[in-house]
Amino acid sequence: MCIRDSNWVHQPFESLSFVTSPADSAWVQWFLLAHDNKQFEKALEIADHIRRRRFYASLPLGGRLLALRWLLAAPNEMLSEEAKLQRQDMLVKYPELAKLFQDVAKLRQTISAQPVAPDGTKQTRELSSLFQNLTRMTDLQEHMLHRLAVRREPSEFSFPPRTSVGQMRKKIRSGQLFVIFFAVDQQLFVYALSKDKYSNWLVDPSANVHQLTAAILRRWGNHDRNNQLKLELLQDKKWKSESAELLAHLFPKNAPEDWDSIEELVIVPDGVLWYLPFETLHREQDGGLRPLVSTLKIRYAPTLSLANPHSDFQRPIRKMAVVPGKIFSKDDNQSATETVEKLTALQRETLLLESPQLAPTRMAAPFWDRLTVLQDISDSKRLPYEWAPAQTEAGKPGNRLSDWFLLPWGAPAQVLLPGFHSPAEDGLKRAGIRNGSELFLTTCGLMATGARTVLINRWRSGGQTAYDLIVEFSRELPNSDAATAWQRSVHLTRGPE
Repeated sequence: MCIRDSNWVHQPFESLSFVTSPADSAWVQWFLLAHDNKQFEKALEIADHIRRRRFYASLPLGGRLLALRWLLAAPNEMLSEEAKLQRQDMLVKYPELAKLFQDVAKLRQTISAQPVAPDGTKQTRELSSLFQNLTRMTDLQEHMLHRLAVRREPSEFSFPPRTSVGQMRKKIRSGQLFVIFFAVDQQLFVYALSKDKYSNWLVDPSANVHQLTAAILRRWGNHDRNNQLKLELLQDKKWKSESAELLAHLFPKNAPEDWDSIEELVIVPDGVLWYLPFETLHREQDGGLRPLVSTLKIRYAPTLSLANPHSDFQRPIRKMAVVPGKIFSKDDNQSATETVEKLTALQRETLLLESPQLAPTRMAAPFWDRLTVLQDISDSKRLPYEWAPAQTEAGKPGNRLSDWFLLPWGAPAQVLLPGFHSPAEDGLKRAGIRNGSELFLTTCGLMATGARTVLINRWRSGGQTAYDLIVEFSRELPNSDAATAWQRSVHLTRGPE
């Protein structure tokens, strides 16, 4: 990762290990000790703390800069009472910084009042000038934050938030099941939380979860990123029984709930399970095999603390940016064009994001409420942070996810990336050292900028189905939560069983 600043040099992601220091190793030992002593809630909280440390280890200054940005710029609704007091104290102590943040807030209000797509040369010039001022002021803010970062100024690490199992269970609704996976060496620990019950188990080590997952992905035609799905693959039903076998390994008979009593399944994956779409796993029902998505809403979270919304704060969706294009190069031009027309019809204020841009996406993204990228995300090898979420002008400064971490704080509340890639698309042949870590860090990174709903494809699917799914999902989002919208879009696309 590299945020272009001469004050520090950050080592490349590929050289990082999830256990990067004796302190991290100690946390893993404490997790194992708590689990062995049947202090399961404590073990689960330690596991979530380890995930937070993994994320911070991938950031400059161990996440200190990110913590300061959240402290000074995130909405009040997303901060704890302690963080709010720290913000107040810091702004009183540094009046020059306080004045700069006030000026930026006023400028942001002015930009927010502008149309998302300027109509005419005059509006374009005005908006361009506003963005230039915002760039100058936020660069100055960043310079001041770098100086603060090495001082003894307290700043709560607000993201990912801390939580306890007790706090989480108070938020769980009837019909919800939270399942948290945590991999240590060759062991896969599983914890399940519902409103009234709690249980845990170890996945049988004789069940090679990596091998089973890879086999299922290849059954679906995921041999390489350019492989075309053939009719015989669609007609082969063997993968259904294999997916049922994998589900039985992951959820033994002592799982806490009967499947029929669950309405929503929330997964916190780890390791190879980041590549597994749980929606497609089959279970026995009514004398046959049915996918979980046929009866369950399913969503994912990178940490336990993010499995429920960060707060009750809900940002209205008014302005949308759409990056037109084709998810797969061989897709039909007409399908791609019609999809853009359908998406733009959903929202009155819609910007078609094409080159040249008025400002880098670092500056513009905080003013979009939803970003939909209908392009093949070809720079996904630069994960977790050196890829461009909006893809436009990806090679220019200010457009990569690492740039989005910088001020001005914020990103689209909803980010939809149907052209995303992961090692799942070649049956995990190139997973290597990443083994799910790049998806964990990428999703954490997007949410760290303010995104609340992230739709990421595990492999580039293309075809009419991909476009239909994204349109139906976008159409339903204003009326329901993301998990419900996704289940509905899948049902409409699949048609009657």
